[in-house]
Amino acid sequence: MKCPKCENEGTVRMGSGSWYCDKHYRFQQIRHSAHSRGKEVPSLEWLEVNWPKNMECPACHRQMTWRGHPERASCITIQHDREGSTRFLCYSCNVRHARYPDDSFYAIPEGHKPCFDCHKVLPLSDFDFDRRSNSFIGRTVYCRECSRRRRRGYARKKTAPKL
Repeated sequence: MKCPKCENEGTVRMGSGSWYCDKHYRFQQIRHSAHSRGKEVPSLEWLEVNWPKNMECPACHRQMTWRGHPERASCITIQHDREGSTRFLCYSCNVRHARYPDDSFYAIPEGHKPCFDCHKVLPLSDFDFDRRSNSFIGRTVYCRECSRRRRRGYARKKTAPKL
């Protein structure tokens, strides 16, 4: 079966019975998701013109994929910025964008990240490795100084006599 949008071989069947290539299937998902969340729905023409041809996330330079399987973090998404523009990002960067006030996510220099306790933007070397994390960066969410302070507070709380 051929994709009705580009005549390439269709690999995914939509509920309508049409077969779509991975790219146009993802475009349909993006449009549906924007509509269901009350966001501006990009036209198929806008998506066709603006998708990154090299499939590289502009924020983290990760190679993006059309489908989320097997690694969802690299799946291509669109981000509706708070200032009104729309851009393509990988899923991982799209999720991280949501944690930042305004659109400050884009102002963070490469090799840095914010601490979620003190809210300072620090180099990655100020964060411990997180073996449990499956994140792209693989670092803890708190800087070493805040981690130390939090551990001491927890230890004090655990050893304090109960009344």
